[in-house]
Amino acid sequence: MLERIRNNSNSWLIIPMLGIIIFVFAVNFGPWINQPSSNYKYIATIDNQIVSNLEFQKAYNQQVNLMLQTQPELKLDEQMQKKIKDTILQTLIAKSLIINLAEEQGLKISDKTLANYIKDKIFSKETWKNAEFYKRTIRSTFQLNENQFENQLRKDLLVEFMVKLIKKNASQPNNDQFLTQYIDFLKKNASIKINLD
Repeated sequence: MLERIRNNSNSWLIIPMLGIIIFVFAVNFGPWINQPSSNYKYIATIDNQIVSNLEFQKAYNQQVNLMLQTQPELKLDEQMQKKIKDTILQTLIAKSLIINLAEEQGLKISDKTLANYIKDKIFSKETWKNAEFYKRTIRSTFQLNENQFENQLRKDLLVEFMVKLIKKNASQPNNDQFLTQYIDFLKKNASIKINLD
């Protein structure tokens, strides 16, 4: 095929055909392929945090899979699906509010803390050192690239740290109830826009 194209490279039919192939390749595999576009669909915005459609769908699918593993006979009717979606959305909104609170206080998860967590809790010390294995495992297990995975994990660790901190400083004996009330307070003072269309 390539030999035929080389031999007919001056043909008036080959030049437009190559142009079309290059154009299609550039559109489908250009540098913007992993970047959200300006019309990228978000499920919700919470002040400066976003809940993307992808993040929402992954959380929903994980919850449904977990429920079906523990209760195989479970029938997910429309009402049950709506309830699960609402619970997932409220959880992601609460997570975003806590991240905003942490960022306002200047708190963040350091690179060293993140690396130690990955090394100790997710990968063994030997496999973590193998960069190709690390990237391949993240891609196949979490369907994320290295940066997406590490940013998501950094947020999760920050939320975990903040929840412990909030509960520790609770003036009420029921820490979970205090956390719920505190998140409700944060919701009242936040700009939350939901788009479930």
